[in-house]
Amino acid sequence: MDWARAKTILIVTFLILNIFLSATIIYTNKNSQAAEYNRYAIEYLNSRNIQIATDLKNTSEKARRILYTTREFNLSKLSQVVFGNQEVRKTSVEAIVYEKGNERIELTDDRLKITDQIDHGKKLFNNMDDFRKEVYSYLAKLGYKKRNLSLVSELESEDAKHLTFLIKYQGALLFDQEINISLSKDGILELFLPVKIVKKYTAPIEIITPYQLLVMANLPEGTIVSSVDFGYRQINEGELYATPVWRVVLDNNNHLYFNALTGEKLDG
Repeated sequence: MDWARAKTILIVTFLILNIFLSATIIYTNKNSQAAEYNRYAIEYLNSRNIQIATDLKNTSEKARRILYTTREFNLSKLSQVVFGNQEVRKTSVEAIVYEKGNERIELTDDRLKITDQIDHGKKLFNNMDDFRKEVYSYLAKLGYKKRNLSLVSELESEDAKHLTFLIKYQGALLFDQEINISLSKDGILELFLPVKIVKKYTAPIEIITPYQLLVMANLPEGTIVSSVDFGYRQINEGELYATPVWRVVLDNNNHLYFNALTGEKLDG
């Protein structure tokens, strides 16, 4: 073998090995520092009798801002889901409306509202589990997959049952994108759906970790944290982008929102 060529191969091999070892050391040191900070954070929270009744998620230290755009609904498909093949369309300045008897589709710039007299609605009203399954199936027909939905609440009274969902994007909660569904005892299903979807996202930006957040949040002594969830929210009205946000849920069901970039507490 040519010695000059062999020497070159050895030098390149050692360079690659050194780069790999350096990257491994940096990664290990970074993980060690993060683990040490997390340990100190838990000690600090314990000193203030703040209990963490949840597993803090290992979320990436980077996230992106996201931009919404208007969702393009297939009105013919919606009509088939609600009415079958028969519908009467009415168009006004404010909304596009399809209507047939008690059943109705109303699409505006802000929301989609569906009212549907389902055949077995009265039977579903007697069982929350069956109602929930039917709702997931109904939403799937509208293009909402179960894995992209997070059930937030279930409420029931003598006259109605209610389900509330948040839409998810790549596993993160979209706190502005809420689906509300109710079923009356007469079997009438009513849905309120957002009309925005994620169009694109920005370059990655650094966010604070859940441990950093809880240290910075200035929670009262004796607080019990039920969950810490990552998602997105439009912080200021009229903003084009939704910002990375942490939601802290306390044991009294109080929801606190924090800017995941700065740790600033948000209204609402």
